[in-house]
Amino acid sequence: MKYILTAQGERYMARVNAEMIPMNLTRVQVGSGTAENPGELTELVDPKQKIQIDSREHDGTQAILHCMLTNVEVEEEYLLQQAGVFAFDPIDDQEYLVIIGQDEQGERVPPGSEKMVEWIINIAWKVSSAAEITFDISVNDFVRKGYLQEQLAGLRKVVIGPESTELENDTILLIVEEEPQEFDAVAFDNMVFSDTPPDNGNAENWADTGGDMKVLTGNLTVGAQPEDDTTFFAQV
Repeated sequence: MKYILTAQGERYMARVNAEMIPMNLTRVQVGSGTAENPGELTELVDPKQKIQIDSREHDGTQAILHCMLTNVEVEEEYLLQQAGVFAFDPIDDQEYLVIIGQDEQGERVPPGSEKMVEWIINIAWKVSSAAEITFDISVNDFVRKGYLQEQLAGLRKVVIGPESTELENDTILLIVEEEPQEFDAVAFDNMVFSDTPPDNGNAENWADTGGDMKVLTGNLTVGAQPEDDTTFFAQV
């Protein structure tokens, strides 16, 4: 995908390079459709979803955004043909589409129910070596597996209970609507719980029960709100 500055982006970057304002990135959006003159766009032709800004590099006169696109919340397939970077201008008190990329051929993004996919999208552009680049994006609308693993790595313990449960620092709460039943362990649908390793030898998602245990099973939802079929809710 080829990226260019929009007309708004050229004016914005002139202010950034003149050190009048910092480059404050607010979101990256992807969608379908193309435009004959993409530099004149102020919005994507057919926006589909926001994507995660994982990190950014600023090396000399080049800035690079490393973004992650996942179809975790995609319900209907679409053709990925455009990507746009938005930034906030404190002088105009306005958000602008500053960088636009498009690809006539595009790439199919399937719904999450079909299969889970992830793409790394790198967006590079020229910027003054003195320019300050910030972004107001943390976890956006989804939690990636890698991000969750990073967060869980620092947790000391997991507790189970209602949403009103008081938590200590570095604790994750698995929320259940009713009082928990008597059980010795919880089992997630994407993990094998048994007292022997799986036959295929892949023990990455294997939980050793160590003998005869009563196990409570159900779906685990990670995010801001539980879904309808949620038994356990991890709020990060």
